[in-house]
Amino acid sequence: MGAAHRHHRLRADRIPAGVVSALEFVLLGPLAAVLVLVAVPRAFGIESACLGELGAVSTEGDSYVAAFVVVGTLGWLGVFVGVILASIAERPAVVIGLPALWSAVLVLAALAVAAVIGPVACPT
Repeated sequence: MGAAHRHHRLRADRIPAGVVSALEFVLLGPLAAVLVLVAVPRAFGIESACLGELGAVSTEGDSYVAAFVVVGTLGWLGVFVGVILASIAERPAVVIGLPALWSAVLVLAALAVAAVIGPVACPT
C-alpha cells in the first residue's frame, strides 16, 4: 500500500500536460516563427518585400514567406486541435510532444526549402 501511495503522490506533484503544452504554444510558436520567417531567410540570403522604382517587386523570397505563413498558421491550428483531442483521450505524451514535434518539422522544412531556393536578392 505504501508504494501505491508514493506513486500517486509523485504523479500529483507533476506539472499537468496541458500547462506544459500551453507553455510550448506560447514559447515555441513565436520562436518557430522568428526562425522560419527571419533567421532562416537571412542565413540563406533570401530577401523579400522588395521595393523597386515602380513599387513592390515580387521575388521567390515573397513566395517563401507567404507559403510558410500559411503552412505555419494552419499547422499550429492543427496542432491545437490535436492537443485538445489528445487531452480528451488522456494521452499526456501526445499533448506534450505534438507542439514540439510540429515546431521542429516546421523549422526543418524551412531549412530544406531555403536551401533549394538559395540566395534571392532584391532586383536593383
